[in-house]
Amino acid sequence: MKNNKIKKSAGLLLILMFSFLIIGCSNSIISDVKDPQDLGNVGETEIVVLATDWDFSPSEINLKYGETTRIRVISKEGSHGLAVKELGIDTGLLQEGEEKVITVTPTLKGKFPLRCNVYCGEGHKEMVGKVIVE
Repeated sequence: MKNNKIKKSAGLLLILMFSFLIIGCSNSIISDVKDPQDLGNVGETEIVVLATDWDFSPSEINLKYGETTRIRVISKEGSHGLAVKELGIDTGLLQEGEEKVITVTPTLKGKFPLRCNVYCGEGHKEMVGKVIVE
């Protein structure tokens, strides 16, 4: 009887620890996406860009010539799109809450305009940024 109580207690403790681990990991992922201070480079090969009414964060993206990078675009507020014509980047329409990952390997060096290419309201013209390829 005592062994059964110990086994049940150990099992419950293991379940609780696993639950806290899952909750802790999921919260850190969510906070990474929501906190503008944590945006930009997420490791060396992925950049996260949030699209809100009427802003990209970050609004400047730095890429290396010939190096493949994933750009994860998340439409946090409103409907948007992200396009850099010269580099062949175009997310198409992203509804609020949607995200899209684009893989790009720049073959041109320079500074290129980044624009929202989906009309998103009165501040649409202000929704610009730049991509710098060195």
